[in-house]
Amino acid sequence: MNMPAQTNSNQECLTQAKLDEGMGAMNLHESCNVTKADIKTDRVDYAASCSIEGMTTLFEGYATFHGNRLEGKMSSDMNTPLGPMKMNTEYQGERVGDC
Repeated sequence: MNMPAQTNSNQECLTQAKLDEGMGAMNLHESCNVTKADIKTDRVDYAASCSIEGMTTLFEGYATFHGNRLEGKMSSDMNTPLGPMKMNTEYQGERVGDC
């Protein structure tokens, strides 16, 4: 089943102290485990596995950094009661000012 594209916008304050936490800055659910974190100055490649309420989800993606902005893609493979589902996400972010 194909679903129509959806757009969401979010704004949050990321301080240097939070960024210094590395992967801890991602605020992952407690049942998630980071399985890949290849962090470079201009790109991060990552993967995680989560098991929430009996559903297993595998995430894999990347982000590229361009000064005050970033962009990336992520795919999610979910094992749901309705059967396997795949979700593809494209995202972008930009610095909008001080916290």
